Amino acid sequence: MVLHTAHPRVPAGEHRLILADVRDRALVFADGTFLGVADADRPELTVRGTGAVVRLEVVVESLGRVNYGPGVGGHKGLLGPVLIDRRMVQGWDSTPIALQEWTDADLTRATAPAPAPALNPDPASGSAPGGFAVATLHVETPADTFLALPGSGRGLVWVNGFLLGRHWDIGPQVTLYCPAPLLRTGENTVTVLELERSGDILELRDHPELGPAEEYVEEFA
Repeated sequence: MVLHTAHPRVPAGEHRLILADVRDRALVFADGTFLGVADADRPELTVRGTGAVVRLEVVVESLGRVNYGPGVGGHKGLLGPVLIDRRMVQGWDSTPIALQEWTDADLTRATAPAPAPALNPDPASGSAPGGFAVATLHVETPADTFLALPGSGRGLVWVNGFLLGRHWDIGPQVTLYCPAPLLRTGENTVTVLELERSGDILELRDHPELGPAEEYVEEFA
């Protein structure tokens, strides 16, 4: 992830906020209020101003690189300008958020109680369904298991400080494989960073759910 921050002055009223060339998935905030998700198919959001300077934050989450076809080697991230109507936002600061390199201490600091912006798909609702959640589970005999997060939207999962993977409700994969060596006898900690919509259930299953099987048929032109 990369956090891009700028401080534009937004005129009074509603305005178009356009991410002109975003190649990944971007969470957009204005003064800590979640405006929505922007991507290549939906690069435009609405921002309301009063004439004052706002703290505009764009968190860009890498979706990986294309490894086939004409997209091989293509650049990723936020590549083009950010516009408020026709005016380009200047003066950006960009900070990498290397979640894959976080230590147990980094994860503990991130999950400590503190005020944080609401990761909320509906800013008008006033609720805060996103952010970090921590669960503790007792294991008598470590064994392979499969984690599921029904009701959650999209995010990442750590088990005892190890970044297990990413969950996303669009599927087709529903479960994340958690091998026995990641668990220990006694207390274990599961940490979830939910980016869009938090459910209230974490399930440990004895079998994977990877989506419907599809037959591969190779064709030659």
